[in-house]
Amino acid sequence: MNIEIHVRNYNSKMSGFYAKTAQAKDDLQSQQSALQEHIASFENRNILSKVFYFFPYALRKSSMENRVEELNRKISQFPRGQNDALRVLVLESARELMLNGDNADDVLRLEQEHRILSKLFRLTDKTAESGERALKTIKRAIKSLSDAEDLELMDAVTKSKFISSMSTLQNFSASDATAQVNQALSKFQKNMNKKQSCWSEIKHDTLIETVDFVMDMVVDSGLVDTLGSLFSLISLSGTKGKLKRLYVELEPIINSVIAERERVSAQLSHHVNEMLALKSAERTKIIPLLRSHGIEVTSEFVSSITELYAPSVKSSK
Repeated sequence: MNIEIHVRNYNSKMSGFYAKTAQAKDDLQSQQSALQEHIASFENRNILSKVFYFFPYALRKSSMENRVEELNRKISQFPRGQNDALRVLVLESARELMLNGDNADDVLRLEQEHRILSKLFRLTDKTAESGERALKTIKRAIKSLSDAEDLELMDAVTKSKFISSMSTLQNFSASDATAQVNQALSKFQKNMNKKQSCWSEIKHDTLIETVDFVMDMVVDSGLVDTLGSLFSLISLSGTKGKLKRLYVELEPIINSVIAERERVSAQLSHHVNEMLALKSAERTKIIPLLRSHGIEVTSEFVSSITELYAPSVKSSK
């Protein structure tokens, strides 16, 4: 095991912290003394001299006070840095210990399942969000087409140049809104395909037997046609009708993806809790080993660690 290496790295970090803390405290004491001398020197001046030197005095005093505040803040951060170093030591050394322990297979299995579930959740979440955006885009396009229809009717009745210009502009707006539907649907389909591909891989993986989601959701390809080109070929009413049918067909599919996202999220949360419980129990076993290397760490400190992975594992993913 490489626990000795982790201990040496920790001791090296701590030596650096101690040296920086001592230097910062010396700097603080020196800066505070200089500030007190600066204030005292100004106070000993006569009234006219105080008036003449007030602004240079105030500027330098403010700069010195800022430096004192900066040093105090720096010193206050050292304990947090030391705790971070100790936390990394526990994570790295405990991982070495648990991978060589009796529960190594369980740890590796849970980690692999966690990676699969995390990936599935990310893809499902992305698909659900793009689906919701697609529905909103369709709604906006339907409204834009309705407005274009109304203006076309007014143009036919009034023969007003102003109304005619407004109608033309609204037609352009409706065409753009329809094109945006194409883009939103394309993104949704792309995300859906990625999610379906991930699901297909999981179905053949025997590690996660509890995943049981119905994923046979397919959008009618006839409805998800190139609406942008159809816009110029059929009437506004026809385009709007096609969008309405698309919305009716798409809404339950996207609702199913949203519901699936909730199920995956709940399962992932349950899995994280199970994984953290096992790892927390395993990490407490490192306490006596670290003490044998002269490093004191309490069970409360170890129990407070909520990271699932050691930094070296996260960086290698």
